[in-house]
Amino acid sequence: MAVFATAECGMIFSEITVADIPALHQIELAANPYPWPVTAFQSSLSGLYFNYKLVIDNQLIGFVFCKIVADQAELFNICVNPNHQGKGLGKQLLQKLIADLTAKQVTELWLEVRASNQAAIGLYERFGFSCVDIRPNYYRNAQGAEDAHIMCLYLI
Repeated sequence: MAVFATAECGMIFSEITVADIPALHQIELAANPYPWPVTAFQSSLSGLYFNYKLVIDNQLIGFVFCKIVADQAELFNICVNPNHQGKGLGKQLLQKLIADLTAKQVTELWLEVRASNQAAIGLYERFGFSCVDIRPNYYRNAQGAEDAHIMCLYLI
């Protein structure tokens, strides 16, 4: 298994494998009211994807799923175990992604986020993402549907 980077406090970023999917899915179920199904994790392990996990003290804490096509990337999923949220780990995951994509000469990073997910929107805005469009009623929710904010960060 490839280790991409190590950081202080025993943080290790490494490649996601098929064997990680059950643990990733458990984090997703705990963190998201509308989680990805297992099949989404399985189908996101092809060569077009740039995915990695965050491990601290041998415990899988978070992950990123990103697809790269030519010089553009789309962030599909970034998630931190709820027991470890609020510690800046989402910021660490996003910071690493941006640095790695820049090194790969990716010029744009795109994402969609629920309009109600103000914590994520705030994080993305702190990194320089801008909302470039709104997809009305894109996500299902308890009230029926909610908008998606389409956001972009220009890397180069």
